[in-house]
Amino acid sequence: GRRRQFPRYYFTSEADLLDILSNGSQPAKINIHTPKVYLMGKSLILSSEDDAIGYSDEGRPHAVSLIAGVGKEVLDFEPPVPLNGKVEIYMQTILDALKYALFCNLKRSLDRYQKLLRHDWVNFTEEGSDRPADAAAVILLGLAVNYVQEVEDTFALMGEGEAQAMEQYSEKQIEQLSQLIRLTQTKLGKGER
Repeated sequence: GRRRQFPRYYFTSEADLLDILSNGSQPAKINIHTPKVYLMGKSLILSSEDDAIGYSDEGRPHAVSLIAGVGKEVLDFEPPVPLNGKVEIYMQTILDALKYALFCNLKRSLDRYQKLLRHDWVNFTEEGSDRPADAAAVILLGLAVNYVQEVEDTFALMGEGEAQAMEQYSEKQIEQLSQLIRLTQTKLGKGER
């Protein structure tokens, strides 16, 4: 019955599911199962009683962020997720919060793409932060969205009679790729590559 309530439990073994269900009221104990439940998730960063977020009214921590399976990317939940109630309920809430955080991150990233050069946008970091503002999946999706938009704009220009529009866009793409190649030849950290 629990697997029908939270279908991601189908990806866990019977022993793992039993451990999750029996320790559901103690989220720190089930954090080790994060990779089995959330695709490409390594672990959750949970709030403590002492930090600004603190514990919920039920005395449980909030999920503040998800550390990606590669161990270098961190996606912050917007807002932190209280881990209240039954484990299958708050795990679904985490999944919903993950989707929402990715959506918010993508929206900010697409806005930023319009304001920055592409090679600056790829490794953009917020002021005061030591990690890239966007996860790799968000960057890849952002590139795809902008590529489609730029190609559509190019076809529109061609439709208006600008015969050289596709050739000019091709040159722009070659320059952007050259800049990215030069960027990868610099000293980048493992998470930035």
